[in-house]
Amino acid sequence: AGNVSFRPAIVIPLFFGAVFGPWVGLFVGGIGNLLGDYISGYGVYWNWDIGNGLIGFIAGLAMLNTWGRYNNTRNIIIAEVFAAVGVVVGIGFAAYNDIWISKLTFTTATIGELVPAAGSDLINGLILLPILLVAYNAAMRRYGRG
Repeated sequence: AGNVSFRPAIVIPLFFGAVFGPWVGLFVGGIGNLLGDYISGYGVYWNWDIGNGLIGFIAGLAMLNTWGRYNNTRNIIIAEVFAAVGVVVGIGFAAYNDIWISKLTFTTATIGELVPAAGSDLINGLILLPILLVAYNAAMRRYGRG
């Protein structure tokens, strides 16, 4: 689990997915992770790029229920639920694919990758996402678009 890190930036695909929909979330999560890993020197791991794309895609499914409007508690909770499911599914996809890709055991994939990565992403995402959604909603309202 050498590449598992504290990532407040996980909120980016969660936010873009929740506001602009699943396909935008998929693109931002997948391509953003690919570019971030490449630039930072982590190396490119396709399963983690797809996993982060899944995070954004699943978070984006909230938009289908909220129409991208986060002006009430109900809609923010919907976004948080989809974000949490997205994090668990996306990180789970990446971690459990490492059983075959990196020859990890199930236990190592779970304890060494899934738990720390999903735990950190859940904490960061579920704290930062509502802050961004409220700020975005206020900005849109201010400019007459919300």
